[in-house]
Amino acid sequence: MSEASVMVQGSYGTKIEAVTRRILWIKSTDPEAKVLVFSSWHDVLDVLEHAFTANDITHVRMKGGR
Repeated sequence: MSEASVMVQGSYGTKIEAVTRRILWIKSTDPEAKVLVFSSWHDVLDVLEHAFTANDITHVRMKGGR
C-alpha cells in the first residue's frame, strides 16, 4: 500500500490530512509503531485530535506549560 492511497476520514486541510495520512500509513506498515507529534499551537493540536479520533488513531494528548 502506498501512502498516497491511504484515505483520511473527514476534511481538515492539507497539512492536517498529510499528518493523519502519514500516521495511518505508518500504522498499516507497522501496527506496533508509535508516533510523536509536537506542536506549540494548541489550535493545531485540537484539530489533530479530532482528525485522529475520526480516523481511529489511538492518541494521548499531553500539555506542558511554563
